Order: sequence, then structure tokens, then C-alpha cells
Amino acid sequence: MAGPADPFSCLNEVDLFADLTAQEIEAMDLMAPPGCSAAGNCCSARASP
Repeated sequence: MAGPADPFSCLNEVDLFADLTAQEIEAMDLMAPPGCSAAGNCCSARASP
């Protein structure tokens, strides 16, 4: 199953990333490794105390 042509295009819909410019989102695209995950999988979690 192929991923979206622009996997970072949905970031502007997330409150955390809503204020990023197109250039900032493009920079994140260059820094972040590509990957796929099944729906419901946790890809990031806050450490427990």
C-alpha cells in the first residue's frame, strides 16, 4: 500500500503544527525519517514519571 504523495500535507490540520509555514513543514519532511504505521499504533508517547 503506497503512502500519500505528500505525507506532511496533513500536519497543518494538527493544532501543534497549525502555525508552521510551508517552508517549515518542508524542513520537517527533510529531517524526519519516512515510515508507515497501522491505524491506532502509538508513534510517540510522553515518558512515565
